[in-house]
Amino acid sequence: GLLILNVIRPKWMQTFDSKEELARAVLSENAVGAGFVLGIDGNDGVGKTTLANTIAPLLNASVLSLDDHIEKHKDGYVPFLRVGDIQAVFGKQTQPLIVEGVCLLAAAERIGIRLSRLVYIKRISDGEWCDEDECNPPEDVEEFLIEREKGLKKFAHLKPQVGGSPQEETDNVALSEPRKEIIRYHAKYKPSHEADYVFFRQE
Repeated sequence: GLLILNVIRPKWMQTFDSKEELARAVLSENAVGAGFVLGIDGNDGVGKTTLANTIAPLLNASVLSLDDHIEKHKDGYVPFLRVGDIQAVFGKQTQPLIVEGVCLLAAAERIGIRLSRLVYIKRISDGEWCDEDECNPPEDVEEFLIEREKGLKKFAHLKPQVGGSPQEETDNVALSEPRKEIIRYHAKYKPSHEADYVFFRQE
């Protein structure tokens, strides 16, 4: 029991549901100056940009959103980052920087940057982590993806059909490539376990 718990949740990981308290904790534990990089990771649409923009003034930091540096109209995230542009922002940095985006640990690896601290955001509803199935997937992530697509097809088949034949509509149901990338990323990097701070965003 306890040993497994320690592996999954390091004793130094801290959890917050107040943005101000999170900012205070970052400030109290770290020399937050030039060269300090706070990463904010989490599922798509979880509120990374909002959190970054809220705590940036409290840390006297600027914000870099990875979404602003992805090639447009591509079907994914990390492979399509404009790495040179992002490195240029880092080169000019004279104050703390908050970097936010999906698949952040993989992105940092590709860009060649080191995060001083990592925040992971979890969406919470009625005490449950809403995205746990996709953001804490089992070891065999490819099997999980196959099962997830089967579930989507089954659900599509049950829904009342609108135009077209039922079979055509069901065949077109699939997880998008960006969604698969996020799930595979979570299986490989386990960012919710690696984070220094976990922020609970109540739904």
